[in-house]
Amino acid sequence: MNVISVLHNKALEFADEATIAKHKGNLQTARELFLKAFQLEKEAALKAPLMDSDMVPRHVLIRSAASLAMLSEQFEEAEQLILLGLTSSPPDFIKEELSDLAKEISKRKPIKSQDQFVQLIGLFIYANANENQIKIQDSNQPYSYTLIAPSEVIQDIVKKYFLEKVSITASVSTNGILLMREMKVAA
Repeated sequence: MNVISVLHNKALEFADEATIAKHKGNLQTARELFLKAFQLEKEAALKAPLMDSDMVPRHVLIRSAASLAMLSEQFEEAEQLILLGLTSSPPDFIKEELSDLAKEISKRKPIKSQDQFVQLIGLFIYANANENQIKIQDSNQPYSYTLIAPSEVIQDIVKKYFLEKVSITASVSTNGILLMREMKVAA
């Protein structure tokens, strides 16, 4: 049995225990068990092969981790996983399930303002294809920004812009997640 299977199976055990606790009215215990299940499932999803010929198991794990994040009230984590799943070319049935999950999360979490767009200029210093994350070191401040980038562009932007000063247009979701929309060399 590989590490991914062990993590996934343990996550399922915690999720089952959480469901039992919830039915018994132990909501705090259920939330804590869902959190443990989420953490293990997320780890399994991120360890799943990124360039495998069959990406369905990775997408299923991502969807499952997002669902467990929602059940443990980790709404921002759930939304990040949904973005990761949707930006990594999932099969249609997973895309539909992730969209449904996003709608369910929006019902459960407090309402905040609409998405906003920001312009960032800085040094492209980091990329993680497994999590669809990139980091930009701000040119004028001692800050770095973590953004979610579509999986289909990560390799391309790393080849073109890594360790270059770049200008990025990003949307800011209601929970503060930056989603890269466009990257180009800064003037």
